[in-house]
Amino acid sequence: MTITRRLPMVAAAIALGALPLAAQQQAQQAAPDAAKIAAMAGTRGALVADLAEIESKYLKLLDAMKGKLDYRPGAGVRSAAEVFAHVAAGNYFVPTQFGVKPPAGVDMEALSKETDPDRLAANLKASFEHVRAALASLPESDLDKPTKLFGQDATIRRAQITVLTHMHEHLGQSIAYARASGVVPPWSGGD
Repeated sequence: MTITRRLPMVAAAIALGALPLAAQQQAQQAAPDAAKIAAMAGTRGALVADLAEIESKYLKLLDAMKGKLDYRPGAGVRSAAEVFAHVAAGNYFVPTQFGVKPPAGVDMEALSKETDPDRLAANLKASFEHVRAALASLPESDLDKPTKLFGQDATIRRAQITVLTHMHEHLGQSIAYARASGVVPPWSGGD
């Protein structure tokens, strides 16, 4: 195996450092070829391209908000850290709606309660990699097959789109939290 083919697996192994060894090994064995994912066309290709951008924004915003992750706009509302943790857990849960299970050893309940910035970053990276693999797991020709999405009739395409809309919803929430706590999103240029 060439070094360029090993790099995605090494990056995934580092990102998966927060997961138990068995889950890491399963994810590495199941990880699709990075070049194959990057070359995807159609709905899956568009979703994977969007996923790369949104992952970058989450990780940059998380880093910028270190020290302010306990911000919460009101009683009974998730803190900034809890929003990041919710996204990581959701990245494992939503793909179950189109038949992709989380790797063995992933505890979504524990993920949703994490507040340590370094663990949050590792969890987010691993969860984004899981979504990337989940999107690649089904051929474009299967996207119009029926599935249940939170108990309602849907298609696999709609369920895959829901993964990204969930991320976007909470990215907007996280941006609002950042600005309310005096943090400017790093990609916004200060506006």
